[in-house]
Amino acid sequence: MSSINLKFIFAHNDGLHLLQTFPLSSSLSEVEDWVLQNWPSSLGAGPEDREWLRLICMGLGILQPSNSKLEALNLPTFDYPTPVNCSVRMKKKAEPKKKKIITQTNNGSVIESGRNSSTCFCTIM
Repeated sequence: MSSINLKFIFAHNDGLHLLQTFPLSSSLSEVEDWVLQNWPSSLGAGPEDREWLRLICMGLGILQPSNSKLEALNLPTFDYPTPVNCSVRMKKKAEPKKKKIITQTNNGSVIESGRNSSTCFCTIM
């Protein structure tokens, strides 16, 4: 066998899929680029680049380097197209900056603490 027929499926979108046959000599980056170029418009904007695309076959992530050849991935082949789930890796949200709370006491000393700090400073006169 010199090629593999892949069926790319998308979570929560029954019936929406992409079919493509790739030579086993194709690199993983060529497959990822093809998926990005053919991203279904009904799903909105796809991932910005390959780094955010995740391909999963038979429950296992295809996490090899992008220059890996399909033949080296040992993907299962069937009498029907091999299913590959496509997902978009979520970007981490930036942590909000903690505000410094500066308190000056009656005796003139300065106390600094961060927001969400478990330390509480009170001056009782």
